[in-house]
Amino acid sequence: MNNPGIQLANLKASITRLVNETSAANECAIRTDSAHLKKLKQAIRHESNVIEPLVESCFEKFPRMDCADRAILLTFLDYFFSRSHMFRTYVLNRMHDLLTYVCEIDPQRNPLPRYRSKELKVLAIKIIKEWHVRFAPGYVKLANVASFLSASKALDYEGMNAELLAERRRNDEEDRRISMMEEKFIHSMREKWGKFKPDVVRCLNELDSALCILVPPIETDVQTVGNKQNKQLHGFGDSDIVTVTLTSVNPVVVVSSENDALVQTVIDGRTVMATQLKIIEKYLKRLTSLKTNAADFLKDLVDHKSRLEAMKQKAEELEIKGTVRKIRGDKADGEESDSDWEDVDDKKLEDFAMPNDTPDYIMDRLVKDDSEYLEPCGSHEFLNLQTDTFEKEEEEKQEEEIKSEKPKIPVLSYGLDLKYWGDDRKGVRIPKNDAGCHRFWRPPDDDGTMLQQDDVYQTRVFTYVGEERKSDKICRTPLPSGKLCPRRDFNRCPLHGVIVERDALGFPLKPVSEGEGCSYLMEAAQKEEEEYMKDLEQQTGKSIRMVKKKILKKMTFSPREGARQRLEKKLLDPKAVKRVSEALDAARKARLEKTFGHQFSHM
Repeated sequence: MNNPGIQLANLKASITRLVNETSAANECAIRTDSAHLKKLKQAIRHESNVIEPLVESCFEKFPRMDCADRAILLTFLDYFFSRSHMFRTYVLNRMHDLLTYVCEIDPQRNPLPRYRSKELKVLAIKIIKEWHVRFAPGYVKLANVASFLSASKALDYEGMNAELLAERRRNDEEDRRISMMEEKFIHSMREKWGKFKPDVVRCLNELDSALCILVPPIETDVQTVGNKQNKQLHGFGDSDIVTVTLTSVNPVVVVSSENDALVQTVIDGRTVMATQLKIIEKYLKRLTSLKTNAADFLKDLVDHKSRLEAMKQKAEELEIKGTVRKIRGDKADGEESDSDWEDVDDKKLEDFAMPNDTPDYIMDRLVKDDSEYLEPCGSHEFLNLQTDTFEKEEEEKQEEEIKSEKPKIPVLSYGLDLKYWGDDRKGVRIPKNDAGCHRFWRPPDDDGTMLQQDDVYQTRVFTYVGEERKSDKICRTPLPSGKLCPRRDFNRCPLHGVIVERDALGFPLKPVSEGEGCSYLMEAAQKEEEEYMKDLEQQTGKSIRMVKKKILKKMTFSPREGARQRLEKKLLDPKAVKRVSEALDAARKARLEKTFGHQFSHM
């Protein structure tokens, strides 16, 4: 047997571990499934002599704990108070100490923070009230606790009761409100499921019918098999071993023109079922998180989910060989289908046989063409070859024109201005003549700098002797007056942007993209469209254009000034402070002059 002292020490340590475990889990009450609590319960049930030391140990721990741990220890006392008569007796003997530690009836207050102390008092009054209701008739001390707390000035027992009742009402109202919201939510989900359920049933029936047609079920006659089960249909004995290899258990369907519609129905049904299963799982997840009972609705959802999963698995086990042809609708009479056309390879050119009676000038031209071009093997390649040759000729012509139009750049000699470009130069100083040894006989120091500076070191003038470049590009953008813009430039017109090649009437020779500077044309088109919309509104008498809504700025409200801010704004104003200080200084000066004006030391 264990030493009673060691056993009691272990039980006291179990109480401390139980409190620490509950505090670490951020819980307000002890957990009934804790191993330490089970150990204490076993000891109190079999050995009644450990109850008094445990109660004394609890009251020794109270002063050393904060409010949160005191609340946990109070729930521990409440757990055994409602289960053991001896435990109740020992606790009631120390009832005054308990009220001192948890109800703050002593002038010494509970540990901070204050909100924890208030929570501890509310919990203590709630537990003591439950003790009074259940056990007051059998215990005189407990019957007097309520009157003692009501007469105590350090505790508002009636107010605490009112707070408990108000809190209970608030909790009831909150539970009622949550239950009403959950009922509304379930009602809306029932309506959605009522609209969605026919689609699920139809999909199940369609897929079941298609699978039954593709893979008919095997019907077995149980009675016939029972009559024949006694007959031996093979020549193997009981000790013989037969190995049977099955390639595939899943049914195989070969796609043909007769069953392609059914196979397509099965494939589409599997896709639709996957989506329907996700929706049903979402419904189940939402319903399981609610507290309101909706067993019939849940049962309906679970049944349909199991049916969908079984049918989907049955459809996925089906092996489909071949490709499914897309089903086209019936075409109108006289309209030919694409299947009537056949792909034909490009016809290659036959070998050219030289005729005997061909004139010489034709033969010379053919020989010349053969030397310039490769022999094409088809009409497409021949056209591409001609296009490439034409593009090469155009590029060569453009390069020659660019080389001929390249301007001659003048070359100037390298001068001193480029050699000393960017350097700080100081004026040349004249040597001083200090022969007179007195500054009166020599000019000031500033006069020793040469004022003349050569401009050739500061500026460089380029004299261009070559011919002026002239541009043949004309803008020719249509003006509002009907004329064309006559401005000439190399790349851009100062008014209309990039110069585009135009004909004599002002129309572009090539399509103009948005990135080539056609902002002027876009503005003109926009203006023309606005004028057209105005005319259309005048004719119809209706507003067609969309009115842009003005975005209102969010109004920011400054916090309302209090009396202190208004007084500080008036009294601590710099002008007011200056004015008051001047008045105080003047009054002080007048008082001093009146009192000490006749004394020389205060003048």
